Formats: sequence, C-alpha cells, structure tokens
Amino acid sequence: MFVPVQPIYPVSGIREIERKLIPSARPPLMERAGRAAAEDAVRLIMDRPGPILVVCGPGNNGGDGFVMARQLLQAGREVIVAFADDPEVLPAEAAKAYAGFLQAGGGTVSDLPAAPVNGWALVVDALFGIGLKRPIEGRYATWIRTLNAQRVPRMALDVPSGLDADTGR
Repeated sequence: MFVPVQPIYPVSGIREIERKLIPSARPPLMERAGRAAAEDAVRLIMDRPGPILVVCGPGNNGGDGFVMARQLLQAGREVIVAFADDPEVLPAEAAKAYAGFLQAGGGTVSDLPAAPVNGWALVVDALFGIGLKRPIEGRYATWIRTLNAQRVPRMALDVPSGLDADTGR
C-alpha cells in the first residue's frame, strides 16, 4: 500500500510559510483555516445532536475559532463560544473574525458553561496555538483540564493548547 509522504514542519517553518502566504492569501488564511476546521467538525460529528462548544483564546488561534464558529452557526448548528478576554486586544485578523461571528448572530460567554444534559456534540480547543511558549496558568489551565475531561468528541485547532508543537511536550 502506498502512503504519501506528508512533510512535518517545525514551528519556525510554519511561521515562514505563514509569513509568505498571509499577505496574498485570498480568502485570508484565517478564513481558510476556520472554514476547513468547520468542515472537518461536521464530518467528525455527522448528525450527533447537541451544541458545539468552541473555546477561543486571545490570539489568532482564537480568531480561527471565531471563523469556525461562524461557519458552523451559518450551517445551522447550535454553537456556544466561550471567550474571556477583551475583544479590543485581539490581533487585527482575529478581531475581524470576532466581529464576523457577532454579525452572523453569534455571541460569547465569559466562562465555560456546564455541559448540557445530553453532552456536547463537540468541544473545540481554539485557545492557544503553535505560538505559545509559556506555561498555561490560571483560568486557562482550569479550562483546559475541564475540556480534556469531557467524554465527547474533541478537536484542537493548530495543536492542543499547552502542547509545544516542536517537542510534543
């Protein structure tokens, strides 16, 4: 059986690719990433009932999550977005994604909601991506532990929050 070789890039290589693509990408890279994540989510959960929880962080990974949430909302899914930060400090592209999500009728909650009686259809970690180089503490550490304890399908954008993409630790 033939298995095509997929390159594995270090974070520095991914950053270089992003640096080259971001200025010219149409639609923008964040829009593409969020759209692809939404498509993957739909394939992952199929017709599984229940709301989708998307947990967004204060950076571009959170922006990917807002795009994903908007796409899922527009596809008719119930989406709950947890976002505890000030939208005024989001990077420019993430702020656009946040605004687009709100314009599509979305809203955010500032803390993780209790799981619905029948559970989440999917839990999405869009807190921190490949750029995080520090330990996660406080509210975010609690949120990650809570997300990881969910016994439902889970999906992380970029990498699971707190995982170093270069070392796997």
